[in-house]
Formats: sequence, structure tokens, C-alpha cells
Amino acid sequence: MAKQKQHWVGSEINNRRNRIEMSNEDKLLFEGKVISSNGDFFKVEINEGYIVDAKISGKLRKLGIQILTLDNVRVEVSPFNTLAGRIVYRLK
Repeated sequence: MAKQKQHWVGSEINNRRNRIEMSNEDKLLFEGKVISSNGDFFKVEINEGYIVDAKISGKLRKLGIQILTLDNVRVEVSPFNTLAGRIVYRLK
């Protein structure tokens, strides 16, 4: 009798390739102020002068929301790389 072919679905593919999966709960959220912009990347100052390089999330880019210098924003930062982040919300 021939073996049946095993199908890989969902997270099993990532486990098979030895990739680390990360949920949204693992990301750190900070609020800060945009100091400067350089093309797609922004320098955001958070907690006591700590500066993060951040880019705009796809949803903000899709909706055409403009981020300007001195805007207050919410930044999502990965615990694996705390020097880079993603701007997920523009505060009023």
C-alpha cells in the first residue's frame, strides 16, 4: 500500500522551515513624536529621548494619511529589533 502524501497547512509550513511566528500581542506599542522624515522612514522620539526609525504601515499608506514632522504617532516595535518600528496610528 502506497503512503499518502502529507499536506502542510497554516503554521505547520512555518514550523517546517524553522521560522519564528509572532503574534500581535508580542509587539510593543509606544507613543511618540516625529522628529524628522527621510523618504519612507521617519525618526520618532519615544520615552525619554529614545529614537526609533519607523515606516508607515500599509493601512495608513493605503488610506493616504500624511505624516508630518512634529506629529504625535503610535509606533509598533518588535522586541527582537528595538531600533526599527512601524507607525500604526496618527494621534490628534
